[in-house]
Amino acid sequence: ALVPAGVAKKSDFWVCVGYSGWRPGQLQMEVEARDSWYLASADGGTLLKELLREARELPPPGDSAITVDPGIDTWANLMRGIGRAADVAASEDSLEDRMLEQWVRVHLVPKPRAPTPASPPPEVKVGTVLTTAVSPETSMPADRVLMHEQFLHKALLLVLDADDSLPDGKLSACVLNRPTANLMRFNMPEFPPRRVPFCGNRRLNGQLWLHHRPELGGVPLGDSGVLLLSPGEVVELLQTAQADTSDFLLVRGVVQFTKSEVAGMLTARELRPIPPGAQLASLWPRTWSLMADDGASVSDGTDVWWLASQCGAGEQLAAAVPSELADEALAEWLKHFALGE
Repeated sequence: ALVPAGVAKKSDFWVCVGYSGWRPGQLQMEVEARDSWYLASADGGTLLKELLREARELPPPGDSAITVDPGIDTWANLMRGIGRAADVAASEDSLEDRMLEQWVRVHLVPKPRAPTPASPPPEVKVGTVLTTAVSPETSMPADRVLMHEQFLHKALLLVLDADDSLPDGKLSACVLNRPTANLMRFNMPEFPPRRVPFCGNRRLNGQLWLHHRPELGGVPLGDSGVLLLSPGEVVELLQTAQADTSDFLLVRGVVQFTKSEVAGMLTARELRPIPPGAQLASLWPRTWSLMADDGASVSDGTDVWWLASQCGAGEQLAAAVPSELADEALAEWLKHFALGE
């Protein structure tokens, strides 16, 4: 009523959607223990004035004038006002700022309608091997990879299960090229420890053991050349000296997708199916070797990912689409969750 009456303008108001909350004591801990916040004395009017100055009226959906505004300018002005100009300069073009810009793009900016594919994407089923990729059109990986699951950037995936009982289906896949600094030791002193791979953020109730030697038996996973064994079968093979610990890869977690999500990522070229055959079979020993505790530093697994991406490419090697932001985000994830730094 105030705006139609001419008493106020739209720009006089700041509409807030949602809020940030902290459990008791959490914010105090972030201030004192983590140094995550700066404390400043400021009246509410000053803060509101700055927010209104920086406010932008969102154009209608589909308007090409919509741009990514992460609010960094507002923060920078307020920081300079409390004498923190040096901190503003130090943070310019940081990974955190660039990730915030992408978060705004993903969650706050209307998305263009995806084009209808000329042909349906290939079928993905149990045993399908996939590599994640950077879209040639956007120079970015899939939004869920960049924003939430950075471990999926430059990942080699094997589909373990396809559940068609749900309306949109559900695919469960394990990441094969993410070794960690964590070691598993066997109750058999003759066998050296092996690195524990990070296979996904959905923890399994039990353990799955994968191998690529058909003579050891097990349940074939499609035509991937990989077979599945139970923990008991692995122990028996080790105790009877039919196999070595280097023959096995432990899976304790998976990543889940809906079938429509996978179809969309395939269409956008954010996922690529790897054809089965001799090239893929020759890749498995290299993949399994990532888990060797040989004194070398923990691999980021990207060399195996690149080799997998060349399967079926012919003699002409294909260069990967670069994405510095996604590479940096993966390196940060590895530092905290794989290397334990």
